[in-house]
Amino acid sequence: MARSNDEDVFSLHAILPKRPPFGSHEGLVEDESTDSNAVTGSDGSKIPQTERPSRLPLVLPACFTDADDKCDEILPLVNTLDLNEYFRHDLEMRTFDGIQEYLWSATRYNIVEALNELIGLSYSVAISEQSDQHLVSKDQRLYIKPLPEYLLCYSVWESHLCKEEKIYASALGLLRSYFYLVRSKSDLTLAHQASLIPTEITWQQWTSFTRAAFPKCARDSCHPRYKYGVLGASDLTWLLRLCPETRSFRHFRQQWMVQNWTPSGYVRESTKWLLGALVYITVALTAMQVGLATDRLHGYRLFQEVSFGLTIFSILAPLAVLFVVLSITVTDFVHMLLILNRWKRRSNHNLVD
Repeated sequence: MARSNDEDVFSLHAILPKRPPFGSHEGLVEDESTDSNAVTGSDGSKIPQTERPSRLPLVLPACFTDADDKCDEILPLVNTLDLNEYFRHDLEMRTFDGIQEYLWSATRYNIVEALNELIGLSYSVAISEQSDQHLVSKDQRLYIKPLPEYLLCYSVWESHLCKEEKIYASALGLLRSYFYLVRSKSDLTLAHQASLIPTEITWQQWTSFTRAAFPKCARDSCHPRYKYGVLGASDLTWLLRLCPETRSFRHFRQQWMVQNWTPSGYVRESTKWLLGALVYITVALTAMQVGLATDRLHGYRLFQEVSFGLTIFSILAPLAVLFVVLSITVTDFVHMLLILNRWKRRSNHNLVD
């Protein structure tokens, strides 16, 4: 399959050296473990401690969960290798692999609307710490990943985020999306209320940071997902199921925003459209029954054959759908029991050790 122009430009930017999108004196968060004397101005001169703007201290979590195995134990965050792994799990979006070329079909706009505009569209904001759920909507609920404070820290960009292309592109795209989300003072107030941005960051600080960093967050340097605005969860689900690169049995039974798998929840999500289909079939059968009672259609052979076929279809199709859904549900349930049993044995083994 031919690659899209966005992928070609993205690959070209991957060759270029990576630099933080703002200067060392322009960040809003400071890593106190780094050398404070290294802070310099735009002309390269060192800025005295007394002349530097106040910044938030960088506080990273003490541990994190491996996104690849939700049943696994939490991992400690101790050294530099742990930090690299943490940033990778917090920012990478492998779920979009294979469907990037078709994301245009899952969104209305190619840019992110401001936060006040999204609220005006009757969206309710819900927090999600997963990057692949950032700016994804489902049932008028908009999932947004809170802005990680480390994206506002120059030393983190220089020491970690600029070292790996995929992580850099995801971090740059996430930061760029917030420049679109928070464009006015009211947007910042809404972001504070929703715990998306630290309340200690003032409007003056945010505008200064935006002026410095936004011009350096080039669209073509970001992850291809961030070239689009709000994505629909149901559209992403069908993209996973239908795209040639991701078409598989696992993706066919997978739904984008289902966090905690339960048999009843899966059956409900997979069959909620069936009621509408049954209503339509019922109306069609009733109309055909009335048609067969008329003199004009009673002897019309083609109409009788169509009525017969629709009658058989209306009986067998719902049963076939329910059989497939229940078969997948039972298979997933057994698979989940095997995973839980394996996790239990692993936990017991760790306790013995």
